[in-house]
Amino acid sequence: MKSPLLFVALDDLGNKGRETLEAVRELDQVPGNFGYKINLDCLMAEGVRATTRKLPASRPIFADAKTWNGKRTVTDLAKMLVDAGVDYFNVWVQADDQLAGAVKATEGSKTKILGVTVLTHYSDDWCRMYFRRSLEETVVFLVQRAMDLGLHGVVLPGTCLPAVKDSDRIKTVPGIRMEDFKDDRHKQDVTPEFATQNGADIVVCGSPIMKVPDKANALRQVLSRLI
Repeated sequence: MKSPLLFVALDDLGNKGRETLEAVRELDQVPGNFGYKINLDCLMAEGVRATTRKLPASRPIFADAKTWNGKRTVTDLAKMLVDAGVDYFNVWVQADDQLAGAVKATEGSKTKILGVTVLTHYSDDWCRMYFRRSLEETVVFLVQRAMDLGLHGVVLPGTCLPAVKDSDRIKTVPGIRMEDFKDDRHKQDVTPEFATQNGADIVVCGSPIMKVPDKANALRQVLSRLI
């Protein structure tokens, strides 16, 4: 069983830049298979190239753009992200045929597109209201659509991993939480072990690492539980 790639979510990079970059220097001394995730607000405030240049070139970068727009806009954004050398960025699967140009823009590059299915912030009731399907059924449907569109992978709630275990696309799980860290940001959070055992290829963890005093030790703990 292969350990997932961990992305540390730098959610405060846009509004607490100095503090966040100091934390990155501390985290970067920790050995392991991890990179950094940049939020849309920071990408908008600083620009893609300026933001990525602040981070260690040796670590993979995930641009959390969550794009859903017309074909020209999505394609142009994809070209910018490819040019900036990001390793992953995400789009909403529901953008559907508007994504064709973005997929083409990544051809021959290292950049991969991940299709967002359902955010970990939402519940089964939310999916039934908007999609007339359960959470699991909605995710399965959108994963299949992402495959049809040629996306390299998907972003999905960890609780739905067992339902898509046969998919050969990259499976990315946000909202990784430890038992002793509680908040109300994610309705579909899972432990590192659950994500690993159920086929996650990439996991994202922010607050349990970035919101504690000893960030390097917290990172080590998460990495040790992904083995």
